[in-house]
Amino acid sequence: MKYLLIVFSFLLATNLSAQKATTRVVVCLYERLDFNTDFPISEIGDINKIDELLVYDSLRSLLGGQLAEFSSQEVVFEVLTPNESYYFEQKGLKKEMSNPSRKGIDLNSISDREFWVFMNNHQADYLLFVNYYQIDKFRVDDEQMEILKRTIPSFYLVSALSERKAPKYSEHLIDFDVFDVNKQRILSFGNFGIPILKFKPETMALKGLDFYTIKKTYRNLAKKLWEELMLAIEEQRVIRE
Repeated sequence: MKYLLIVFSFLLATNLSAQKATTRVVVCLYERLDFNTDFPISEIGDINKIDELLVYDSLRSLLGGQLAEFSSQEVVFEVLTPNESYYFEQKGLKKEMSNPSRKGIDLNSISDREFWVFMNNHQADYLLFVNYYQIDKFRVDDEQMEILKRTIPSFYLVSALSERKAPKYSEHLIDFDVFDVNKQRILSFGNFGIPILKFKPETMALKGLDFYTIKKTYRNLAKKLWEELMLAIEEQRVIRE
C-alpha cells in the first residue's frame, strides 16, 4: 500500500508539473479591414472554387483552425471567436505604426484589472494579436527559374516562359503583437513572412493561393510563432535575473 501511495504521489506531481509547464496563448485574429491582397479576391475564389465573398472568412477560419490544432506539449493556442474578438475591436486598440508593425496594439484603454480578469477567465499566459494580413505578389527569381526549367513544367509555366515573364507567386505576411499577463508587450513583428511551402512546377498555376497549400503553411506559422515566443520568454527571464 505504501508503495502504491508513493507511485500515485509521483504520478500526480508529474501530471501537475506537466500541466503547469503548458503555456496558454489566447489569439485575437485580424479584422476584415486589416486584410489586403495583391491578387484579385475573385482569383483566390476561383482557385478554391468558392464565391469571392467567402475568401476572407475562409482564410481567417483556416488560420484560426491551424493555430488551435497545433500539436505541442508546451503550448496551447486558444483562438477567440469573431464575437469574442469584438471586445478588443470596440476598444479601438489598433494604431498605425512605422516600426516594427504597420498596425500595432495599444492596451492603454483597458485597465489593468480588466485585463487581468480577461486573462484569468481564459487561464492565459499570453495574448497574441494578429493585427494585419497581407498577400503579396512576387516573381520567381532567376535561380529558381533555372531549377524549374529543368523539371517538367506545367502549362502555366510554359505560357509564362514563352512570354518571357517569370511566374508570379504569393507571399503571406502578418503583423503581430504579444502581451504577457502584466499587459506588457514582449514581442512585436511587422511584415513577418509566413514560412510558405516550396512551390512546384505542377502547382505554379495555383500561385500558393490554394487552401491545401495555405493550410500546410499555417501549420508552419504556428510552429514559428511558438519559437519566436519562446525566445521572447527566455529574454524576459534573463532580464528578471
